[in-house]
Amino acid sequence: MSGLDNRYPDFPIGGVARIVAQEIRRILKAGDSGLEHIVINVDGGQNLEEYQDTFEGYIKHLEIDLGREPYHTVDLIIERPEGLVVIERSNPPYGWALPGGFIDPGEDAQTAARREAKEETNLDLGGLREFGVYDQPGRDPRFETSTTVFIGTGMGEPRSGDDAQALKIIGYHDLLGADFAFDHGRIVGDYIATER
Repeated sequence: MSGLDNRYPDFPIGGVARIVAQEIRRILKAGDSGLEHIVINVDGGQNLEEYQDTFEGYIKHLEIDLGREPYHTVDLIIERPEGLVVIERSNPPYGWALPGGFIDPGEDAQTAARREAKEETNLDLGGLREFGVYDQPGRDPRFETSTTVFIGTGMGEPRSGDDAQALKIIGYHDLLGADFAFDHGRIVGDYIATER
């Protein structure tokens, strides 16, 4: 492979940098890739600096801040009277997903759940309780993760934020027909089977 062209016309340069970093890291971790060089072509001088800063920062975040795989994450089943709160992801893998994210170093899972709810949905959580742990290999196409899923009541005015492109509430009767990213369809199915 002589080059990897990262020109996506309508995609933010920071998002491209994270995707390329994930893919290069995945290929190199898989073993003998046969690659001698990886060339990344970034158009524009100002974009190059932003790209490089994001790329290097994301690799550092994965390797140093988060440590070795599997990465520990939280996912949130946020209940509202009219249904569950979901977000539309602004980074790959795209699609609708339960709010959530990485547990930061020195942070416990409940604190991470409350932080992610606030960052991604602007909601505080009442009655927060653990629902289960999902750690099947391949549940996240980017890298191996083990997630603790929490259920809580969303309090406040829902609004998308952080890395959420949009937010919506899916009615309880429509949940099983919804198309989710990751293994969130399975998580929602388990929730419907045991909690509703």
